[in-house]
Amino acid sequence: MPRLLNWATRTRVPLKSVRISACMMGHSLGMTSSFSYYNDQDYPLEVAFIYPLDNKTTVVGFDAMIAGRTIGVQLREKKELDYIYDVMCSHEGLHVGQQFPVLLEEHLASGIFAVNVGTIPARETATVIMSTSSRVENNSSGALRFRLTDGFCPRQDNTDEDDGLTSLLQETTHTQLPYDFDFHLQVKMPCLLSGVSSPTHAIRVDADPFASSANEVFVTLAEPHTFDKSLEVLIHLEQPHKPIVVLEHGHKDRICTDFVHNPVLMLNYCPDFSDILASHPKTSEGIQGEYIAVIDRSGSMSGAFIATARETLLLFLKSLPAGSAFNIVGFGSTFKPLFDASVPVNQENVGTASAWVCKMRADLGGTNLLGPLEWIFSAPRPAGRPREVFILTDGAVSNTSRVIDLVRANSSHTRCWAVGIGEGASRVLIRGIAEAGRGRAEFVTEVDRMQAKLLLCLKRSLQPAICDVNIEWKIPDGVQLVQTPCHLPNLYPGS
Repeated sequence: MPRLLNWATRTRVPLKSVRISACMMGHSLGMTSSFSYYNDQDYPLEVAFIYPLDNKTTVVGFDAMIAGRTIGVQLREKKELDYIYDVMCSHEGLHVGQQFPVLLEEHLASGIFAVNVGTIPARETATVIMSTSSRVENNSSGALRFRLTDGFCPRQDNTDEDDGLTSLLQETTHTQLPYDFDFHLQVKMPCLLSGVSSPTHAIRVDADPFASSANEVFVTLAEPHTFDKSLEVLIHLEQPHKPIVVLEHGHKDRICTDFVHNPVLMLNYCPDFSDILASHPKTSEGIQGEYIAVIDRSGSMSGAFIATARETLLLFLKSLPAGSAFNIVGFGSTFKPLFDASVPVNQENVGTASAWVCKMRADLGGTNLLGPLEWIFSAPRPAGRPREVFILTDGAVSNTSRVIDLVRANSSHTRCWAVGIGEGASRVLIRGIAEAGRGRAEFVTEVDRMQAKLLLCLKRSLQPAICDVNIEWKIPDGVQLVQTPCHLPNLYPGS
């Protein structure tokens, strides 16, 4: 979560204050966050600002103010950035990495915004202002859910927390010192609101006195922030399952004729899955889809891990809904699928799979997850049915970014669930796969039951889905429309 690090020691610079100003329009959220940090040491600190991003958030602006100077950020292509880096190092007569250090290892770089903001003098304050744009999710009832994670409002306690780079992706963030917190949220909807609530905080909701209808409100905290929980606000729409459209006019005065030059329409639709369940009662027992288990068979899985994995897969096979298709893929340095393609769930195929699982060993060498995923995604999938992929692994891979990018590129038609086994499982990899693949991440310790974790993922995957979504646009003559994404993702409850 957002933090300023003393780069020499990898420890955090004390947080002094947080100011949050956000505007929600439809399912789009623009937020400007101001963080003030204080160097309480008697010597200057070389610092870096670190902010892990999810697949719904984009950084659109960044400034840092330190000792009267302002540091800004420009977005560049990576090849151009590498060239500038080399030129600056050679121009200054520096060795690569001396003045402009590489902040993150490759396996951590995916999805992390990192800026070296320079040096904070002793007993001075640094202020970081970051602007982001993100997508707001629905909850199961159709309400829009705004959640400010612990990184923006850290919990206060006296426990020591690991400041290693891997801990940057932890959901809960702590601080040992109190800080000032200020929060403002403006809600502007193209439809009527039925209410605003918060399950975590007492809030104050004020309406625009000049508004002609109840579609715009301002939300602030009614009581001081208590530093013990994340902030969550629910926006209730009068008709939550009715499609809404937001229009953003183009900026014709821009010299650059990019997409910002043109008008943009955003369509938001949260279907009512209770109607689907009522009209298709069988869906309450399980969704007929394609279910693929991808199991780590590298050498590190030998012993208790592979034995437990065998038991887990046997239970997985018995839990698959009738009328579905399934497959099992083992991977290590290479990969071996049980079947050449997914097969129907029936007594014969499940029996064959069970016998194969009982003989399964951790005998495939290293850990190469990219190969089996490429094979799975390249295979045709049943029309009108969701594809669910369940990944179980106890380690890390050398190409985490490529794996996560591959999962994200196929998330419109395939949902990925990831289970990390043991203390050695890469949390960056497991969480990255689940987030990019629109699934969930689970972790298994030595005392946990692997079966319970995998079956929990399977149970969540058996919810109704709307597949092969297509939108037909009726536009005036002479108007050209470009739709993004080109291929619309499957819709699940709350999406």
